[in-house]
Amino acid sequence: MYKFVITVFFFPLIVYSARQSGITDELENEKIKIAQKKAEYYLDQLQEKYNEGDYEGHKLYSDSLLIVAELYGFAQKNIIALTNQAVFYNNRSECYDRYK
Repeated sequence: MYKFVITVFFFPLIVYSARQSGITDELENEKIKIAQKKAEYYLDQLQEKYNEGDYEGHKLYSDSLLIVAELYGFAQKNIIALTNQAVFYNNRSECYDRYK
């Protein structure tokens, strides 16, 4: 009798807990997918801004890419963002030196 009562009482709690864990995993996976899409968007935009000669926009998207990459541990995107920031500062330095 006690086994039945315990089973009836605890089984729904175990099932609920398992479902919550699955839902949490799904939400985390969805967050990562969204972050990957944002990172790709920022990468596309920073390349476009660089090609247009809009170096301030290039820097803005480089910063945004770096933030997303650091938050979600996207190592490759992190390196790309840092490299693009170096390109920005290198271009800025050359322009500054030219007009001194």
